Amino acid sequence: GYVLLGVSADPPARLREFRASNAVNHDLLSDPGGATARRWGAWGPKTIDGHATTGPVRSTFIVDAEGVLKSAQYAVDAKSHVAELRRQVAV
Repeated sequence: GYVLLGVSADPPARLREFRASNAVNHDLLSDPGGATARRWGAWGPKTIDGHATTGPVRSTFIVDAEGVLKSAQYAVDAKSHVAELRRQVAV
């Protein structure tokens, strides 16, 4: 009963490569300028390889069928967050 979309600052060609090499079966959307991330509050300071920078912050949003935002989670851990998210959306 859910549609899963990934949004990344990476260009479409890189997202296609990532999707193919990691057997990702959901759509990945490109947001190269970060407009979508900024609009959803998912843009800010972060650390990559020990370097402080500003950019898209890994976040998860649950939107119901009527378009109402039900949950917003920011700065989530890519590995542990998936299991928690599955528990949240289980019916």
